[in-house]
Amino acid sequence: MERIKDTAIGAPVKGRLIESLFISPTDWEQMTDFMNLRIRKGEETALIEFDNAGKSLSVYGVSVNNEFDVPRWDMTIMDNWELMMGN
Repeated sequence: MERIKDTAIGAPVKGRLIESLFISPTDWEQMTDFMNLRIRKGEETALIEFDNAGKSLSVYGVSVNNEFDVPRWDMTIMDNWELMMGN
């Protein structure tokens, strides 16, 4: 995440400006478990436990979609960020 933040934040990816980055499971099915663990034990502990369990983690780019009455966070997986950024 540290390696790409200077390039990715503020850049358009798939038609949306990336506003922030976060690390989370690659498998969306595991996202709920990860988020609950993150709330209970903190982000660093959740990352360590998922990594130790051999679960794949990815960097996600977050953009805010204001097309609706309530802003929505859109998340884009950034695993192939070099291709997405045109590098």
